[in-house]
Order: sequence, then structure tokens, then C-alpha cells
Amino acid sequence: MHEAEPATFLLASAEPALLTAYKPVLAAGGARVEIVLSLEAALLTLTASPVPALAVIDVELPCMEPGMCMGRLLAAVCGGGSGAAISDRADGGDGDAGVDGPAGRRGG
Repeated sequence: MHEAEPATFLLASAEPALLTAYKPVLAAGGARVEIVLSLEAALLTLTASPVPALAVIDVELPCMEPGMCMGRLLAAVCGGGSGAAISDRADGGDGDAGVDGPAGRRGG
């Protein structure tokens, strides 16, 4: 019987402390953790095939390309019709800050 490939998780941050803290946690279940250091690299990874099963993206991730921003990254990913729930709040907030699925409905 063929063993399934481990899931790939994306960890996008240029902050060494965040990378050090999150990588072992993400890898603990056997997942392969791919680290990227810019928004551009995160976009390439999230729009490639196969798409990572999980993406942890630092909201302060640096951007090298003029005009690139977190909103463009999220729009590209949501436009793929994945149905994933995306939030721009680290604290969970009141649930009003997220985007629910590809239709871009506001949470709440």
C-alpha cells in the first residue's frame, strides 16, 4: 500500500523568533514546513500546485515588489475558490474582520 505524502504547511515570516517558535509546532504532526521570507514568495507558494494545506502568514511580512501588499496576496488566494476562511486579526477579535470564503462576504 502506498503511503500518503505528508501535508505541506507554509510559514511566511522574516522574523527569526516567529520562525523558531512556529516551525517545530507545525512539524510535530509530521507535516513538511516550507518557510518563505517575503509576500512575493508566499504568493508563489500559495498559487503553485500542490497548494499548502495550511498557511501561517506574518502580517508584517516584508514586500520587495512595489504595490504588493497583504490584500493582494489574500485576494489571489481567495480568488482560487478554496473556500478557506481568512482573517486579518491575530487576536480573534469579534469575528467582523475576516473574509468568509471565495465570495468575500464579511464575517459577523
